[in-house]
Amino acid sequence: MSNLVTFSTIKSKVRKYKKDYNLKDEETAFQWILLESILDLNSEELTDLITEGSADEGIDAIYINDKDVHVFSFKYASKFEKTKCTFPKTAMDKVVLTMNRIMQKKIKEKNVNGILWEKINEIWSLLDNT
Repeated sequence: MSNLVTFSTIKSKVRKYKKDYNLKDEETAFQWILLESILDLNSEELTDLITEGSADEGIDAIYINDKDVHVFSFKYASKFEKTKCTFPKTAMDKVVLTMNRIMQKKIKEKNVNGILWEKINEIWSLLDNT
């Protein structure tokens, strides 16, 4: 559960990233902070991971390293009051459904954005070579 001090610290770091990296919004800055922390990547590498946007099917980033595929879905609260909400079940259901469709090769290019489609093809290539 979030407290106001933790939220304020995160919010401050998010605003700094948004400004320093000239990012479009705080949600993107939040994604960068987490991806950088989890994956230890630089800003150029982070740009290639973000799939978030229209038709992202609930997947905000995909990192592929050798045969490992890491899928990320982020939820950012811009106001402390909104931190009380948990990660919505429907959001997780959407990610699980999308991953099932990817693994079964039942997802169509017309239903996803271009960046996600590129990542899906990388995943399929990995599956075909294992």
